[in-house]
Amino acid sequence: VGRLTEWRLPHIQVFREQTSQALRQSCEVWTDSFWFGVPDPLATLPTRINGRLHGTHDVMVRPGGERFELVTPDRHSLFGVVVQRQALMDAAAQQGCRLDWHALQQAEVLRARDDARQACLHACTRRAAATE
Repeated sequence: VGRLTEWRLPHIQVFREQTSQALRQSCEVWTDSFWFGVPDPLATLPTRINGRLHGTHDVMVRPGGERFELVTPDRHSLFGVVVQRQALMDAAAQQGCRLDWHALQQAEVLRARDDARQACLHACTRRAAATE
């Protein structure tokens, strides 16, 4: 059993993917965008991105237009956020942040502050609940 709940704006897509069985997925998101994957904390088994395990405080990331592989366990739930590059640049500028594009393009797993990760999960959970 699987379920996909999605919310879209012109430059961003937020979704929640829930599956009952382990899956191996070949993924690719919009060109000139970035995908950020945040497994639901209730998912207790590890997820792999391109063979690499993510930690409990990690966020998975991949640039758009490039294939990547996800291997998810049974009873898995993942929030995904796809943001067009320009929208990400604009948001970073508004927050006074400078992004390291080279590092972001090469990363598969990023360490996130627990409070920031929890805020992201809370916002995604609220958005997903509002669209169900």
